[in-house]
Amino acid sequence: MTGETKPYILFHSPRCGSTFPLCVLRLFDIPHELVVCDYDEIIEKKGPNYSRLVEANPLAQFPTLITPEGYVMTEMVAIALYLLDQHGTGTPWDIHALNPCQLAAFYRWFVFIPANVYPTITVIEFPSRFVDVPVSAPVDSKTVETWITEGTFIKQGELWKMMEREMTKGLQVGRFLLGTESPTLLDVLVALVAHWPPNPSIPATESSVDVKEVESYVKAGASAKREEIWKMMEREMTGELKEGMFLLGTEHPSLLDVLLSLVAHYTPHPRYTWLEENCPKLRRNVIETLKADVIRDVFHENELDDFL
Repeated sequence: MTGETKPYILFHSPRCGSTFPLCVLRLFDIPHELVVCDYDEIIEKKGPNYSRLVEANPLAQFPTLITPEGYVMTEMVAIALYLLDQHGTGTPWDIHALNPCQLAAFYRWFVFIPANVYPTITVIEFPSRFVDVPVSAPVDSKTVETWITEGTFIKQGELWKMMEREMTKGLQVGRFLLGTESPTLLDVLVALVAHWPPNPSIPATESSVDVKEVESYVKAGASAKREEIWKMMEREMTGELKEGMFLLGTEHPSLLDVLLSLVAHYTPHPRYTWLEENCPKLRRNVIETLKADVIRDVFHENELDDFL
């Protein structure tokens, strides 16, 4: 510890992704308060711990971590990397002991899993979040949600087979995923998501509804979800943003600003005008970021010049 006067606060629900940062807190023996919320509290939107969670994070996500300094963090892998950086040096979990190839693989798969595998779990658990079926449609929402679940299970299976093939190349008996003799946080992450593998027991559903029509329902649902996410980012990322400063309160853009500038080119339709109307602070940040010489040149070379 480095003199923090307050412990970390982790909002956690059993059998959820918040199990991962809980492991990290305990691995590094980090003082923390565990606020456990039953998932029914989230569904019913009531309960004492639910009230605390929403106050910290209006999206009521698990995990939500409050640092000793009062900063609110979400995203299980981001929290794990932060805690690893702050408290993992010199421990058996320290990634600085990895060789360059191992470290490259660590970051690759540590990001791949939440970017590709974990979203399939969310879609399977909550398909209604990603579908918008008009009342006049020839099929009901539940049927479309079943199709989405079936298709996602297939995709999830493909991802796991690819991971089995690629992550275990050269893996020797008695070694872990990166060829180490003791597990890394990547092994722990894989152990977590392995609890939600593909479910082959769900039967396929047949229908005569046009595939393109079903795709339009999914696109409509995904578009609505994307709008929600961008509006949340506008609210949460720029809450304390000062004039002339970038997202982290710096006078010079960070790689976070560059990443935002990239994804800003794929905002909800109508693109660019939607961003200007709904996320003016983020849009201004993108414009300022793209004034940096090298960044501007690379974006221009790749025809991503709508904000230049």
